Amino acid sequence: MKHWKLRTMMALLLAAVLLVAAGCQAVGGVDLNKALQQSLRVTSGESAHTLELELTFAEDAADQMSAEEAEMLRLFSSIKLELDEVKQQANGNASMRGALALGDLEIGFRAVATDTLVMVELDGVARPLVLDLNAMLEESGELDDSTAALFDADAQAELTELTREAVYTAGDFLIGHLPNPERIAVGGVQEEIHGETLSLMKVSAELDGTEVLGWAKGYLEALLADRAGIETLLTELMALAESDAAQELLGSLGVETMLPADMDEAARAEQIAEGAEEMVSTLEMLLDELETFEADNGDSLAGWLNEQSYIAADLYIDSKLDVRKSDMELVLQPSEEALMWPLERIAVRSSAELWNVNGAVEVEALEAPADAIPLESLMWMESYDLMQEMEASSDLYRLFERLGLNRQELTLYAQYDYYPPIVTPDGVTIVPLRTVAEGLGGEVTYEAATGRYVVYDPATGTTIALAKNDDSVLVNGLARTWSYPVINLDGVLYVPARNMVEALGGTLHWVNDEELELRYLEIERVL
Repeated sequence: MKHWKLRTMMALLLAAVLLVAAGCQAVGGVDLNKALQQSLRVTSGESAHTLELELTFAEDAADQMSAEEAEMLRLFSSIKLELDEVKQQANGNASMRGALALGDLEIGFRAVATDTLVMVELDGVARPLVLDLNAMLEESGELDDSTAALFDADAQAELTELTREAVYTAGDFLIGHLPNPERIAVGGVQEEIHGETLSLMKVSAELDGTEVLGWAKGYLEALLADRAGIETLLTELMALAESDAAQELLGSLGVETMLPADMDEAARAEQIAEGAEEMVSTLEMLLDELETFEADNGDSLAGWLNEQSYIAADLYIDSKLDVRKSDMELVLQPSEEALMWPLERIAVRSSAELWNVNGAVEVEALEAPADAIPLESLMWMESYDLMQEMEASSDLYRLFERLGLNRQELTLYAQYDYYPPIVTPDGVTIVPLRTVAEGLGGEVTYEAATGRYVVYDPATGTTIALAKNDDSVLVNGLARTWSYPVINLDGVLYVPARNMVEALGGTLHWVNDEELELRYLEIERVL
């Protein structure tokens, strides 16, 4: 199931381009409906893809921003994902190599996936990231007979086939009613795909911004006008759900069917009629909401969906009706009145080439090393923990730096924190030891043998050993004298703030917010 989605993702993207380009109606002798269905039937092949986002900002935008904001502007003004080598194997295994470019940074990667294992290698990271579905289920105690059955090869194949049939059935109806845009052309061309020159049919189409809403409403109206088609669709989907293959698969997975047993024709017809009524109601609601949205936001929509905004697509289709190449461009060019400073223009471009379609494809073997980083651990891993896995000279490390992910901030409120920062009569600020240590990602332990509390900070590798009522401490084994002894206040250890924070490589300062009537201590450090 997982890899049916993976295998069809690129095909569905191409299908989306085709929908915009031409609906399913035959143009110039090319049956676009069959071409779309054919793209969904691809089970193996090789390809290359590019997706690019370009944001155009006002020329003086950076001059009116802080240095950090200007850096973000430069970083995200151009984002480009290039997949130079994508392979999908008929058994569901897949791999890809490529790079993500943001501004002047480029991060290469490689990914390989099987039914139960995914591994991602990133340039500049020594250890790969691995997602082991079986290991996750075993660890969580959820790997029972039903989940194990889901990963069975035969069950995967049956589920994939049933999903395909459902997609084909729904696609025939949903795609069949898509209207063609006014500007569409078809012609024969010679095009090079992966070093091979092919004779292809090129389908070119374009919608400008003023046509988009009318096209969408026309599509919904066409669906609503075909009540018989809706009932036929539901009849075919119900027959698929009632098939022996579907029932056997659900039984093997321990899933109970929602359909009544031994349903007669009258009951089946009643369910189909009720389902059709619900689908019609949903389509009517969507059409009504679209028309209301257009009426309520006409001026602002016109500012963005104008003649300068457009979506254009070129599809290159071979004699087998396989889509072999696609180019798409979406441009949003707001009018002067609709501009949202500093953004002036948005452009999205994509391209793809496909070869060895449904041919023999071999995906490289997946061998995850024992010391790989579990992908699920990123959910609770601090950014600086991940940065420790990176080469400091890599573009990925530089990206984390520019995003401020190597920066830590900790705020302690004098009025509201349960254990607040305190200024002593001598003018020394003291802070709760555990709050600061753990707030910066460290840990505090107690050594009974020495009577010392030990702070370990993994981000910097710093160790601090200290004892109650003593101003002598050991920082990485070296003796230091702090400005104030470690004291116990109501069971909480307090230490001199500046000594503690500077030992961990940070800085601190008091902030007096007169507007909010707040006084707080800000602790910062850059790793």
